Amino acid sequence: MPRDRRSSQPTNPPPKPFVEHGQIVTTSSAKPSDRDITSPTPPSHPLGSADLRILRAWVQAEQRQGAPACERPVLTPTEHDPTRSERCGSCRACQIHHTTIVSAVVTAIEDSQARRVTRATLTDLFDLIPPHLHPFFGLPQGEGLKRLLGRWERHTGRFQPADVPERWQLTEAEAEVYWWHMRGWSIKDIQRELTPKEMRLDPKHWVAAERVHELLSSAGAKVRGLFGLAP
Repeated sequence: MPRDRRSSQPTNPPPKPFVEHGQIVTTSSAKPSDRDITSPTPPSHPLGSADLRILRAWVQAEQRQGAPACERPVLTPTEHDPTRSERCGSCRACQIHHTTIVSAVVTAIEDSQARRVTRATLTDLFDLIPPHLHPFFGLPQGEGLKRLLGRWERHTGRFQPADVPERWQLTEAEAEVYWWHMRGWSIKDIQRELTPKEMRLDPKHWVAAERVHELLSSAGAKVRGLFGLAP
């Protein structure tokens, strides 16, 4: 039976703060059923590798305080939030918000290449982003990253690889540990979660740390390649 990926924290982990919708939340105060492994939370490694810095810039731009309110929000109710809505993506306010996100990502890419973007139009900014990434911008909050890194179907749990060139597609195993890593899980947390439940009591039986590092390394290299950076 596949592991339940609706839970975004390991079994009995130490409480860890994270940012969700502009609020600091801990695992002890959040409702597991309301969150999933792919929820749009800024990576917890602002000074980490280039791929994490870029993704952090993306998520923070999406969630920034003071973003212009959508003029035609679309109601997208869920089981846990019947009043949930998303941006329409086409009104003037959404276009302004869209430009801010693209600009933040481009700046992060340029910073990783030791270059700096000057003032530019949205068209100019798009020219600085690999063409295969263009469809991921302007989607409802969080959807761009889910489609970029890979996601799981809500009802079946089936993994859906990213719609990107095959050489940069994360495998299910890579996507799983990468999403956990973005959310601030430690290597030990990931080792334990990857281990069958009946073997988790004894760390000697956990999945090897080397395997976790291997998956994170290959996933990070692919994500950097997606943004046109050297692996």
